[in-house]
Amino acid sequence: MKEYTPKEIADAIGVTVRAVQKRAKAESWTSHKRKARGGGKAFYLADLPEDIQHKILAESAKDTACVQTVKPQAPAIIEIPTSAAIPDSAHQSGLDRYRIVHEWRAHVSKSASTKGAATDAFLLAYHSGQLLPKVHARRGRVSRPTLYKWDKALRDNGDDYRVLCDKRGAWLKGGKKGPGQIGPEAEAVFLTAWLNPNRPGIALAYEATRAVLEKRGVPVASYASFRRFAKRFDAHHHDLVVLMRDGEKALKDKVGPFATRNDKLLSVGDCIFADGHDLNFQVLHPVHGRPVRMCLLVWFDWRAHCPVGWEIMPSESTFCISSALRMACQTLGKYPKVAYIDNGRAFTSKYFLDHNDEIDELNGLYARLGIAVRRSKPYEARTKIVERFFRTFDEQCQRLLPSYCGHNIDSKPAWRSRNEKFHQARHSGWIPNVREAAEIFRLYVGWYANRPCRSLGKGITPMQILEAGRGPGISTEELDQHFMHTKVVHPKRCRFTLAGVDYESDVLYGLNQKIKIRYHWADLSTVKMFTMDNHPLGEATPVSAIHPLAKEFGNELDMLKVQEANRLQARLKRETFRQADAMGLGRDSEAIQQLPWVKREKVELQVQDIVPEQPQVAHEDEIDPELIAAQQAIAAELDADKPGYDRPAFFSTELEKYEYLFKISEVEGIELTEEDRAWKEYYEKSREYAEVAAPRYNQLRQTLVMLRDQDGHAVNI
Repeated sequence: MKEYTPKEIADAIGVTVRAVQKRAKAESWTSHKRKARGGGKAFYLADLPEDIQHKILAESAKDTACVQTVKPQAPAIIEIPTSAAIPDSAHQSGLDRYRIVHEWRAHVSKSASTKGAATDAFLLAYHSGQLLPKVHARRGRVSRPTLYKWDKALRDNGDDYRVLCDKRGAWLKGGKKGPGQIGPEAEAVFLTAWLNPNRPGIALAYEATRAVLEKRGVPVASYASFRRFAKRFDAHHHDLVVLMRDGEKALKDKVGPFATRNDKLLSVGDCIFADGHDLNFQVLHPVHGRPVRMCLLVWFDWRAHCPVGWEIMPSESTFCISSALRMACQTLGKYPKVAYIDNGRAFTSKYFLDHNDEIDELNGLYARLGIAVRRSKPYEARTKIVERFFRTFDEQCQRLLPSYCGHNIDSKPAWRSRNEKFHQARHSGWIPNVREAAEIFRLYVGWYANRPCRSLGKGITPMQILEAGRGPGISTEELDQHFMHTKVVHPKRCRFTLAGVDYESDVLYGLNQKIKIRYHWADLSTVKMFTMDNHPLGEATPVSAIHPLAKEFGNELDMLKVQEANRLQARLKRETFRQADAMGLGRDSEAIQQLPWVKREKVELQVQDIVPEQPQVAHEDEIDPELIAAQQAIAAELDADKPGYDRPAFFSTELEKYEYLFKISEVEGIELTEEDRAWKEYYEKSREYAEVAAPRYNQLRQTLVMLRDQDGHAVNI
C-alpha cells in the first residue's frame, strides 16, 4: 500500500507542511515511522480523512495524464548569441575550465585505473599547484561533480568552450554591461555628490546619497553597487569625471588629445628652450652662507635633447639668464635662431627686449643677436621639453647627494624627518657651495650627453648630434659686445659711479661729455668705455683708496701707490700745459685786443692831475720815544697771550677735536693753551676715548718716540 509524507500531502491539497502536521496532530491521524532515508512520519491513504483522500486521488490522476503526453527530453543546449560580446573575465573563465576538462580527459584516457581513481589522482595533482599552476591560481579548487558537470556541458554543446564562460550579467542576452543597478534617482543624487571639485571619496558620496534617498523614502542599494556604478561611469565618461573633480587643466593634460612634434626636422641651434628650476638639494648661499635651494637655469637644445648652457644663482634673474645664454652660444658655436622662453619676469626684462632711444640702438639682447622669441603658454609644462630633463636630473643625480631635501614633504629623505636619530647619525652633512654645485651639474651633463637617447634613435647620443650640428664658433670679443649691459654716464674728474662703486681711468681726463659703458654684473672688476658713436675708449677700474699717512704709518706698497698717484696727476697736468702751449693759449688774444676797452695805448698822464698833495708827516726823529716804547710793550703783551697755532672755530665731533690737539701738541711739539690742555686731559679720561681712541693713539705715541729717537727732532705729518 502506498504511503504519503506530510510534504506530499501538502502539495496535493495545496497547503503548507506545517498546516498538515498541525491537522494530523489535532485529528490524531494514524501514522507510522517512515522507512526511507531521512525517517519521519508517513500516512497510508486509507488512514487519511475522506476529503484529503479525494484530493490526493485527483492529483494522482492529473500526474498520470501528464506523464503519458511528455516526450523524452533532449540534452540541454545553451544558445549563445553570435552578437554577444563576452567580457574578458568571463571569456578567461571559459578558457580555463575548457583546459581543465581536456587535461582531465587526457589523463583518464591514459590511466590504467578506474575513472574515479584517475579523477582523484588528477585533482590531487591540480590542487597541489604543480599541474596547470596559472590556471589554478586564477580558478582555485575544483570538485569532482563540478568537473563531471563541465564535461557533460561540453559534450552536449559540441565541445564549445563558451558554454563554460561565466554567465552572470547581461552579456549572454546580447546586452551591454550597464553602469550599475542603483536606479536613475540614486544615480543623479550620487553624481552631484561625487563629481565635486573638492574630490570627495566614493564612500563619502555614498553616505551623502543615502541620507538624501532615505529622506525621500527611496530604497538605497548597497555600497558595493554604488562603487561599481562609479567605476563604470568613469570608464564611459572619464572626461566628465576629470573635468568636474580635477578641473579644466587636468582635462586638457589627462584626457584631451595632443600633437606629436617631429624634432628630427630641426637642426642643432634652431630652437633652444629656457626654464628655471629650484634645485632639490641644498647649496651654501654665497652671501650669508646658509643652506638654501638655489635656482638652476638651463638652455636646452631641442634637436640634441641636451643642455647647452646653464647657470646656478640664488634666484632667476636677468644676469642668470644672460650668463647661461652666453654659454649656450659658446657651446653651439653660433647664435640660436629661436628662443623658446618662459613667461617669467626675468625673461621679459628690458635687458632682453627694451629699445633705448637715448643710446639710439636696439638694446634688447634677443634682437641684437637676431634671435626670434617664442613664449610658452602659461601653466603648460608639456610645451617645454626641458621639464622632462629636470625630472631625469632629479632621479639620476640630485637624490644621490647628501644635501638632497626633495621637492615636497613626500619626497624628503628620512634624515630630514623629526626623531630620525638613526639616519641623522649616519648622514654626512656635506653641503656644496655654488662652485661645487656647478661642477656637479657639469659632470652630470657630460655623462648624460654621452648616453644613448631613445628619442634620438638607437645607439645615438646627444653629444653626437650636438657635435655634428655645432657652428664655426664665436669670438670672445663679439660675445662681450652683445652680452654686456650698457649704460650712459657723464664722467667728472676722471670718475663715474656704477652700482655705488666709483670707477676711474686717465682716459677720461679732459672729457666733459656723456659716454657709454658696458659691463658684466658677474664681473665688475673692469668696465669697458665707448663714445656715444661706439668708438672704444678703454677700460675703467674701481678706485683704489690710498693710505692717508703712508709715509709715517704705511708700508712700502702704500708709498708706491702714493707716488704713482702723484706721478699720474703730474703727468696729466703737464700734458694739459703742453697742449695749451701748442695751441698758443694763455697769451694775449689778438681778437680780444680789438675791443675798445681792452686796447693797450700809451697815454701820457699828468702827475699833478692824479697825485694829490700829501700832508706833511713828522719825521721819525720828531716822534716821542716814550710813545714808541708804550706801543711796543702793548704789542709784546698781545703776542704773549696769542697761542702758537690757529685752532678751527668748530669741530664736528669731540674725537676730531682731540685728533687736532694731539697733532699740534704731540706731533708738532707746539704748547697748548691752558684751556685746550685741560680739555685734552678731560677727554682722555672719558669712556669714548677708552673704547675707541686709546689703542690707536697709544700706538701713535710709541711710534713718535721711535721716530724722534732716530731723527733727533720733531716729526712732521
